[in-house]
Amino acid sequence: MPYLEGMERGAEWERRAVRERWAELERQRRAAKLLQIGAVLGLCGLVLTLAALPTSACVQQGPWPHGCTAVVPFPSRALFLVSGPAAVAAGLWLCWRAFRE
Repeated sequence: MPYLEGMERGAEWERRAVRERWAELERQRRAAKLLQIGAVLGLCGLVLTLAALPTSACVQQGPWPHGCTAVVPFPSRALFLVSGPAAVAAGLWLCWRAFRE
């Protein structure tokens, strides 16, 4: 029956179109997820870097400061200064990959 063959071919074209559309949606979802993870990672890295910048806080009464104390202990500060920019770089790289897709 020739009319059934034509219908079957049409159904195959429809299936192929649906598969291509699903593949495109999956690529868009993957790019959006990369962008989201990259943005969060970059912002967390920025917060870590900014948390490591102040070295001490001083209480001042009158013209002279009375007592200064470390805001963040040195080992934590060193860890923040290393991991913060690394997280920012990784976040920017993920965002760049998301925009390339």
